[in-house]
Amino acid sequence: MRYAYALFKTATDGMILHRRLRSLGLRDDICPTPRHLADSCGISLRFDVLQAEAVMTEAARLGIPIDLVVQQP
Repeated sequence: MRYAYALFKTATDGMILHRRLRSLGLRDDICPTPRHLADSCGISLRFDVLQAEAVMTEAARLGIPIDLVVQQP
């Protein structure tokens, strides 16, 4: 499985998006932001790359800016 990460400016934004995704039945994991990806707030959401479009859509609906990073195989 290939993963993507949503990176946030604040941990609060990450938690809000996490709750929204779960309420929609999408699977994601809260994890520390890998240091090689960013020096962001410290948390990120990791999810199946096939869900990337849904994650970006929900983040936009909530007004949460995210940086999306796709893990390379």
